[in-house]
Formats: sequence, C-alpha cells, structure tokens
Amino acid sequence: MKKYRFLILTLVFTLLGSTVIYAGVRLRSSTDVYLALKEDVFYPKNVEKDCKLPVVFLSHNGGQDKAAWGDFPQQIADAGFFTVNISWQAWDTSQVEAAINYTLEKYKDKIDTNRVAFVGGCHGGKDLLQIMGRQDLTYKVKTAVVLSVSEDDQPVVDSQKTGHGPILAYYSLHDVLGEYYQQVTKRVAEEIITEPKKAVALDESAHGDDLVTQASCKVELRRDIINWLKLYDK
Repeated sequence: MKKYRFLILTLVFTLLGSTVIYAGVRLRSSTDVYLALKEDVFYPKNVEKDCKLPVVFLSHNGGQDKAAWGDFPQQIADAGFFTVNISWQAWDTSQVEAAINYTLEKYKDKIDTNRVAFVGGCHGGKDLLQIMGRQDLTYKVKTAVVLSVSEDDQPVVDSQKTGHGPILAYYSLHDVLGEYYQQVTKRVAEEIITEPKKAVALDESAHGDDLVTQASCKVELRRDIINWLKLYDK
C-alpha cells in the first residue's frame, strides 16, 4: 500500500511541476532547481531597524552549487552587506535573474536597490556580466567581481558594450581545467571586459569560486574582494 501511495504522489508532483523555494517561501515552478533558500540570506550583525543595506549576490561555478563558496557569504555579510547566495542549474540567466528580482522585492525594506553588487565564478560570473549589461534593470548594479569567466562568446562581448560600474576580474595562470581555460579566462579579464576594470592574474590553479576556498590564496583574495565591495558598493 505504501508503495502505491509513493507512486501516486510521484505522479502528482510530476504532473504539477516541482516546488521552488525562494527565501523560505514555496512557489510553483516548471523547473527542478531551488533558488535563494532562507539560509542563503545573510544579514550583517547589529543593523539599525530602518537601515537599508547594500546587497551582494553570489552566483557559483557551472556544475557546482551554492555550497562551493564555503563561509565566504557570511564573511561578506559580516563586512556590512546584505548577502544572497544563489543556486542555479539552467545554463542561461533566467534562474539567476528570478532569484535576484524576487529577493529585491521580498526584502525591499532591508535592501538599497541603488547599491547592488555581483560576485560570480566561471559561468555564474558570465551570467552576472550579462545581467549587469542590460539597460532595463529596476536596480543599479554598482560593481561586479568575477572569477575565471571561461566563456568569451557574443553575449559576454555584448554585455560590455553598455556603460557599467567597475569590474574586478580574476583568472588563474595555472587553471586546473587546462590550457584552453587559462587562455579564455585571461582573454575575458584582460581584453573583453571593458573599463572601468581591474584584471588580476593569480599564480594559482583553482578555478572560479574555488579560489575563495583555496588555502593558498583565500585569505588575501577574500580580503581584496571585500575591500573592493566596500569601495564601490557602499
């Protein structure tokens, strides 16, 4: 009997579509990915009740999930930012955009939508660059930090044709994914991303968000990223 109940429930969920959880609120969706879980929203300590905070959205490498950032989101929040760690699975910007838009609406009493920053690894960084380059946003992206963006296709090129805030772009000289990725991530950082920017070559092998958990560089890298955010998103 239990077996039949399980099969019936499985069929019902398949027909209705899956459930997406945004900041603890369950919504219907045609996708099977969860975005912006409640525990993925990090608040700074000792914030005044009516104070609106600058916000930082993180988007992980392709093929990974939000856990790849380790405790870095909490460290960003401790530096004074409302921090949102997004999980995605679609290889376009749709899920990342949905998470950003929903979070900005849900927490509009806590977030200053004129002080938005992006931090992304690999494909997650590409998505954020594309969103940043759009002209129809209802919020202001003041800056972005990208790590090992490994796609140099037309959408990335087009994202840099419009005015944008300062971008900090990292790439690893010894990227573990091989010579192709070493070349492409360098090209994106040094040639495709336009001014204002700062391109930084790291004498490391880690790729994308793995750089902020790599023991050999994470302390200095996290410090530099947070200092950048303080400079351009505060």
